[in-house]
Amino acid sequence: MPIGDSAWLFFDKLPAAICERVVTGYSQSESREEAASWAMCIHPNISSFSVDQLKTILTTSLEKPKTHVDYHLARMTFAIRKADAATKDQLEPLLIAVNKAIDELPL
Repeated sequence: MPIGDSAWLFFDKLPAAICERVVTGYSQSESREEAASWAMCIHPNISSFSVDQLKTILTTSLEKPKTHVDYHLARMTFAIRKADAATKDQLEPLLIAVNKAIDELPL
């Protein structure tokens, strides 16, 4: 994993600098494994990310479906939908598009 699991244990919410690094790492991932490792850092900490950061994550997933659309992304969208209503409402069009891409995954 690019950033050790233990890094998340010390924060109720991730600091903005860590969130930005995670978004950058996820966005620049070039393999399914790399994207998945970043995704595992995102979904349990979804409330730490700004709406703009979440937009970047979701947009990246749509732009790079071969490496970024998988069950980790499904977990992220579920976490976003459980987040506060304002966040969910701002991201709804992207969430719909991402869920469609997830539904099209081969079994």
